[in-house]
Amino acid sequence: MLATIPVAIALLLGASGIQYDPRYVAFCAAPYYILVARGLTELRPGALRWTGIYLSLLFSVYALRANYFIPYKENYRDSLAHIAANYRHGDCCIFLPFQALPLEWSVYYPRGWVPRVTTPEMLAQQPPCKRVWLTVYERILLPESIQGRKLVDSTFRKVDVRRSFWVDVDLYEPR
Repeated sequence: MLATIPVAIALLLGASGIQYDPRYVAFCAAPYYILVARGLTELRPGALRWTGIYLSLLFSVYALRANYFIPYKENYRDSLAHIAANYRHGDCCIFLPFQALPLEWSVYYPRGWVPRVTTPEMLAQQPPCKRVWLTVYERILLPESIQGRKLVDSTFRKVDVRRSFWVDVDLYEPR
């Protein structure tokens, strides 16, 4: 029950579209390890206890591999820094495929301003944008991203291109 319920909750959150990040429960790591250690001391005979300890250590080392040997890490830091440094009043930002301000913005600019965020479909329905920043997460290239980029390309003229690892930032001006 102690393992099934948290895993089920994490899976349900992911299935409902809520972004789950283990750092939200990182403060639980110390009490969890104390509980695991207490449970391991209860194992009898000694060979079973040592097997449990070795398996726990092996699993922990293997789990660390996911953090330190990840083959990619998208570079939102440089992409968002470029937008923040060059953003002007009247600009709009589009973030594809998620169509919302990336969570990384609140990490890099926790007390700063928030850019005006829109979608490709909303560009014609709202007050005009002087310039449009189109940020596309290239690792997950969905049809919505391709269609959104075509829509912005048909309405605006591209004036600047920035490529970061897995994240593209294009600046557009009206034709």
